[in-house]
Amino acid sequence: MNRRRTPANGRVAHVSLRGKVDADHFTPGEMVQVAQLAPPY
Repeated sequence: MNRRRTPANGRVAHVSLRGKVDADHFTPGEMVQVAQLAPPY
């Protein structure tokens, strides 16, 4: 399971899923951008 792409796991879920899934806690999360650096030439 990729934690970065999984919106709910039973223990915690994104706030947009409140009322749709059962979870102990709901969180808004945070938007991040991940980039892979290219090796120098």
